[in-house]
Amino acid sequence: MNMEQGQNISSEVVVAVSTGPSAGGPYRAAVLRREGGGVTLLEYRTADEGVSLSSFLSELRSRYRSGEVSGGPRVVVAVDSTAVAFYRLELPVVGPEQLAGLVRMQAEALLPLGLDEMAMAWYAEPAGPDRQICTLAAVRKQVLSELASRAGASGPSVVVPDCQALAHAWRICFGGDRDKAALLHVREADTRLILTEGGRLTQAATIDVGSGDLEGPEASGTSAELFVHDVRNALGRLDSDAMATGRVFLLAAAPSSHGPLVSYLERAGVSVRHAVPRANGLGVAGGSDDAGALFP
Repeated sequence: MNMEQGQNISSEVVVAVSTGPSAGGPYRAAVLRREGGGVTLLEYRTADEGVSLSSFLSELRSRYRSGEVSGGPRVVVAVDSTAVAFYRLELPVVGPEQLAGLVRMQAEALLPLGLDEMAMAWYAEPAGPDRQICTLAAVRKQVLSELASRAGASGPSVVVPDCQALAHAWRICFGGDRDKAALLHVREADTRLILTEGGRLTQAATIDVGSGDLEGPEASGTSAELFVHDVRNALGRLDSDAMATGRVFLLAAAPSSHGPLVSYLERAGVSVRHAVPRANGLGVAGGSDDAGALFP
């Protein structure tokens, strides 16, 4: 699947890079081409050990340069969501300018540091008859400064929380609808619980138990109990409706993935459905070998 060095790509190419815990790697990249309303995976790769983020980004920009876009492809870097705090704000229905002020006031009260030390982003859901729901994401500016330092001159076009990237993947790769859903993404050391509605991230939480604790040689009953307890608590705190309506999905490459984990949850009364990438959701250039690596 490797392309020749410097090959021109006529349609829009997006290089999506995950940076790992604390932006220290392992660095992984999915190179995607968007055209004709669809998305094709051109390449999925992990940077060699010892390769810096700056070198990795520079190589990818050069490799997938576009003849139509100055400076190469659009590079999106997903920062580890454990560094990002998410808040759901319930506010009165006001005009756009007043709403921005209310969000800032709420942020001042909620955030552990002063606003001058935090970077924030927020969006408003459609207003109801008597309240306005907003989702606020905040990260320390120092985290972004350190990321910029690692990225160097070949820095990203945009930085997003990695759970936001998964919310997009749910819609594009898995065919997720616009209803509310709770998504579980199991990694080696932890599990992400992501709430999405209307194609947007609404809330997220990290559970400090992963597949290594539940399915490996060191798996224990204590880890399983902790996992189930934390998932149930997080669902109840973030969105109990998802658990009640059976809209909890495990993102995986195959319906058989993470069998023990699903069994633990089912026995605790949490109905979980496997969600696997649609055959027509993400095209794979040259074959399907790379598709499963995205969602093990």
